[in-house]
Amino acid sequence: MDSEKNEGVFDELVVDHWLHLEQLDEREWWMRVGDARLLVRVESSGDVRVDGERGCYAPILGITTQELSVPSHRKVEDESR
Repeated sequence: MDSEKNEGVFDELVVDHWLHLEQLDEREWWMRVGDARLLVRVESSGDVRVDGERGCYAPILGITTQELSVPSHRKVEDESR
C-alpha cells in the first residue's frame, strides 16, 4: 500500500450545514457532524483525545454508545497480562 502524500494544509472544511470541521489551534479540532459536536485534541505524545456531545445543533437521531469505565480494548490488554 502506498503511503499518503501531504498535498497541503487546510484549517476549515464545510461540506453542508451538517458537516463542519475547523482547526482551533495546532493540536485541536472542532467538528459538527449532524447533531453532534466533537472536540479532538492531539496530545504531544501522539495520543488522540475525543470529547463528544449530542443534541447540540439538532434533535438527536441515531444511537450513541455509552462510555465505559474501562474501554473494552484495555480490558483485553489487561486480561492478557
